Amino acid sequence: MHKRVKQKVLNYVQSGYLLKLKHYLETYTKKNVDLNLNFKSGDLNRTPLHVACLFGDDAVVRCLLRFGASAEVLDKNKETPLHLAAKFVGEEGNYSGYKNLIDPLIRDYPDVLSWENRWEETSSQLLKDAKERYTTRKEQEENAWKEEVGSCYKDQEGEEEDSEEKKWKEKLKNEWDDDCADVGVRDNLILAENWEDFVPDYPTFEQWADQMADEYRRKNQSKVVSNRRRKEENRKRKREEVKDMTDRMEREHENYRKRRQAMKDEILESKHKNYKENMTKHKDSVAEDDKKKLRFKDIPWPCLGSMDEMMEVIMTGQPAGDNKVKRKYILKQLILWHPDKFAQRCNNLLADNDKESILDTVKTLSQALNNVLKTF
Repeated sequence: MHKRVKQKVLNYVQSGYLLKLKHYLETYTKKNVDLNLNFKSGDLNRTPLHVACLFGDDAVVRCLLRFGASAEVLDKNKETPLHLAAKFVGEEGNYSGYKNLIDPLIRDYPDVLSWENRWEETSSQLLKDAKERYTTRKEQEENAWKEEVGSCYKDQEGEEEDSEEKKWKEKLKNEWDDDCADVGVRDNLILAENWEDFVPDYPTFEQWADQMADEYRRKNQSKVVSNRRRKEENRKRKREEVKDMTDRMEREHENYRKRRQAMKDEILESKHKNYKENMTKHKDSVAEDDKKKLRFKDIPWPCLGSMDEMMEVIMTGQPAGDNKVKRKYILKQLILWHPDKFAQRCNNLLADNDKESILDTVKTLSQALNNVLKTF
């Protein structure tokens, strides 16, 4: 692979340009160029797949694997791309990317899970440690939250607790007295042996604290669900944007290909027309002047170029699917460019300096016509 191509692939991987990388690799694949994506670069001799795993870019990782990148290549530290991917998901907050980043590597190269790096660490061990750290951190966060909520509503002990309860009952009694005075039941309250019989069943301080804690927990859970839904909507929107951009690029590429093909067909038709006109002029000029010596440029070739280009010009304008008409047309061209018949007609008219090259080109053109004729 050329050095310029390697640098461009590496730049796309480092910058996370997925669509540009995919389009670039597809272009070279269509040209039947051997793409070796396992080249190494940098002080640590890392491949593009190493770099993609180092940044945790799962989309670029899948793209490189699709175009032949290998996860069995080792860098200077004897680390595979799976080692770097495992370290990435082990970092705080990155374990959620396990499925998208690690699964494609394990699916295509399951054996590398047991390979050891320079420090005798395997990818399987790194992933296990990452999971344990993630679980421990989650448990610590949950315990801290429980302690924070519990500390806000901790029961008071001794006389302070009795005092709070007494104040609470006195407050309820005073409010009940006011309510009874408004509705005319104060006398009944005074005659009652126990005024608490008339007091409604208000919640205690502990019950109220538990109720507030439950309400806080429900609101927090609702916030988590809302955040999760919003993240899912953002991911869906990004996927749609990427799909729209990909479809637009494919349409633009298809339109470009059609324009190029139309331009090529127009050029071929123009060359074919000139070929027929030059052939007619050549016959007339030879008939008028038999003593003029013909050089290579005087021969009415289909075009000046390779043999494939000459055959394209000759076959331009032939009806598709009508093999009978094509066969008849090719036989007519064979009569014009048959080496023996051409020598009989023009051998004495050819210039000595160009005679050999003219006859060799006529022979090659005749062989190409014969090969085409065999396909019908």
